[in-house]
Amino acid sequence: MLRWAYALTGQSFLARALVRLRAGEPLSLVTDQLGCPTPANWLVSPLMDCAAGGPTGLFHLATGGEASAHQWVMTAAEALGVPTGSVTRCTRSDLGGAYRPARSCLDSTRFLTHWPRPHLGWDQALLAEVAKLTAG
Repeated sequence: MLRWAYALTGQSFLARALVRLRAGEPLSLVTDQLGCPTPANWLVSPLMDCAAGGPTGLFHLATGGEASAHQWVMTAAEALGVPTGSVTRCTRSDLGGAYRPARSCLDSTRFLTHWPRPHLGWDQALLAEVAKLTAG
């Protein structure tokens, strides 16, 4: 699910949420949907390896663990020192719109079996992205 792939800048869900928080704008974050927040740039090298050859079929690749949008955005905001006083918790049904699954987590085991590499949890990957952003 592309919503869970992100960058800390640009137009990703996370980047837009952080912009709103920095501006003090109200932000409702869902607590009852889970996914695997994964930095988009974290996917590049593994996908290039996959494209270079190997087994075929359906593979999933995402960070480990799972988080709600609320956990994900709050973790990023706290790591970046962004105020979170304008955040309100909500459920998916509070927002209306298109149906979204309650849990859209991916199991990367099959991918990592064929293209082994270190596999970070979503929170570790997020904090690594924050460190890169704040270092330069």
